[in-house]
Amino acid sequence: MAFPRSLVYFLLQFFLLLCIEKSQAVECHPPPGEPLIREVCEDSQHYDLCVSSLKADPRASQVCFNRMGPAVVSIVRNNATDTRNYVYLLLHQATNPAAKACLTTCYQNYNLAVRDLRTAVKESKDYDQFVSVLNRLSQAKSNATECENGFKKGVVVSPLTRRNRNVIQLADIAFDIISDLMV
Repeated sequence: MAFPRSLVYFLLQFFLLLCIEKSQAVECHPPPGEPLIREVCEDSQHYDLCVSSLKADPRASQVCFNRMGPAVVSIVRNNATDTRNYVYLLLHQATNPAAKACLTTCYQNYNLAVRDLRTAVKESKDYDQFVSVLNRLSQAKSNATECENGFKKGVVVSPLTRRNRNVIQLADIAFDIISDLMV
């Protein structure tokens, strides 16, 4: 008895789909969600920030560890973008020349950081680009540090200390996760 060609084709596709789903499920241990997030953040020097940031991002909380790169780099990019936009607002409200100079430097630094982080998100999808991603994360961290240090040199109280610290710590977290993915 011969089976119709379309039935054989359908059964073959169904079998392949089952095999693919099973192989993806096997490679994801622990499964996506809070247990994976806690495990990923376990060794982070910023554990609480790591957990809260990854839990808040739907991409990070729904992927396997080996696919987490773009999500964690996006978190840093989004935070840096938000900080840049905040700096822009402060810059246009500033009346103190020293504060305005510091904010101008910060705005330039965050423009560079956001540009680099956009590229890093794309690169983080490709294992072969992870070294470049690490370099871009380090540069974003340096940009935020330079912003904060500019206020200290200018003897002006920084209105960005908390935001700069968050960008620096998120870059540290992403750096650690991408480094772990390289192993």
